[in-house]
Amino acid sequence: MYQYNQALKMHSALHIAGKLHQQPLPPLSRLALSLVLTLVAWDLRRRTRKDLARLSGHLLRDVGIDPAHAQAETDKPFWRD
Repeated sequence: MYQYNQALKMHSALHIAGKLHQQPLPPLSRLALSLVLTLVAWDLRRRTRKDLARLSGHLLRDVGIDPAHAQAETDKPFWRD
């Protein structure tokens, strides 16, 4: 959960910084920023799915997640949303 909050904070900070800066970023900078944000999202998905895979069926049901749905989610590759 900590990593998710950190990623949201970083995304929000970048969004605010973009609004403060009136001129659009140069194309190469936009590409680099897009790449970094994609890598952060992929890493977040990988870690979240890894953590989800560690939960027992009992814990999954406690938080309202069907174990079969959790298994389907953890089977996805990190780049798939």
